Order: sequence, then structure tokens, then C-alpha cells
Amino acid sequence: MQEAIDLKQALRVCNKIISHGQRIDGAYKLGDLTAESDYDGYTLTLSDHAVKLHIFFHNKHQLDCKRAIELDDFLQKIAKLDKKNI
Repeated sequence: MQEAIDLKQALRVCNKIISHGQRIDGAYKLGDLTAESDYDGYTLTLSDHAVKLHIFFHNKHQLDCKRAIELDDFLQKIAKLDKKNI
């Protein structure tokens, strides 16, 4: 499943969420997506209600997802927000 992740797109979406989203308990929320970073900014987490994408230093990543349909929905949300002009 990890081959389906476009990390550059995910990083652009994280930036949009952090820039334009609402801050809630240390994370930023925009629509159904949430972005947060660790204390030093080297790890970002992009998530929705069912999927978590952890992006580490040097573009390594870890995907926490139980079902492929949830991943497909998550990727569609990312693509939609990436194309949206805010």
C-alpha cells in the first residue's frame, strides 16, 4: 500500500492544513484532515478518522491503516485539498 503515497503532495497538504486550519490541542484541523508535528518538526503526521501517515526525516514514512478502502478515501481527501486554492 505504501507505493500509493505521494509524499510531496502529502507535505503540501500538511502545509495547507497548518497554514489555514484550526489549531486544536497542538494539532491543526482543516475539513476531515489533521496535521501535527513532533516537538522538533522532523516528524509530521497527516491523518483522518481511519488513517495515519507519519512522515519522517529523509522522506521515510509509515502508514497506519486497516483497510484499503479507508486508504483510498484518505488519498482522495489529500488530492482534493492539494488541488484546492486556499
